[in-house]
Order: sequence, then structure tokens, then C-alpha cells
Amino acid sequence: MESSRNTYIVCHDRRFIDDTQSEHNGVSEVDVDGRIVRQFKTQLNASLQFNRPLYLLLDANNHVIVADGRNERIVLLKPDLQLKRILIPKLQGLPFRMCLSKESGLLFIACFQSSEIIIIKCRPR
Repeated sequence: MESSRNTYIVCHDRRFIDDTQSEHNGVSEVDVDGRIVRQFKTQLNASLQFNRPLYLLLDANNHVIVADGRNERIVLLKPDLQLKRILIPKLQGLPFRMCLSKESGLLFIACFQSSEIIIIKCRPR
């Protein structure tokens, strides 16, 4: 996703960024040349590490909403990629697509292994 700072927010796993530059799975902000500007860091709490982040969105305030695939959760990051909160700690299936209505604040989440679409009100506090 392109940010308001003319950078790009990307979710990645070990196939995207070299181990010497990044955790294996994560969210990073890169410039137009692919240089890392900032990353989500989890040194303080290993339970916050992403496990195959599959999809992300930016809300109207540049918060980053991450579908953390194998952890089956949805995470909200601040614009500087620091943790704001875990929006949904446990889903029934692997989240792989999301859509956010910026007008209504509704977040629609589709998961593998589920025939339902999860809808939550998503407003940063």
C-alpha cells in the first residue's frame, strides 16, 4: 500500500527481505528504491511476532491493519509501525483478504476454512 509519505507499506515473509535486514515475517515501510524506512519490531514480546502476514490496509489516519495469517488474527499498527492493539485476537480460519470502508469504519474480513465474512467496526482509539 502507498502511504501518505510517498513510501510503501508491505507485508512480507522470508522470501521478501534478507534475514540480516529483517525478521522472517513482518511489516515494513520502504522507499521508492526499496530501502527499508522502518519495520514493525517485536523484540519485547515474541508472542507479537507475525506468522505469515498476508494482507494489509491503511485506514484514513494511516494506521496499518494487518491480516496475520497463521496467527489467525487482525493487528492494528500505528503509522510508525508500532503496535496499537490487536483488533481480533483469534479468528476461525486464516485471514487472507480485507476491505475497509473508510466512511463507515467497517472492516470486512474473509478467512480460509470459513464461509462467513467477519464484519467489525474499526475506529482507532
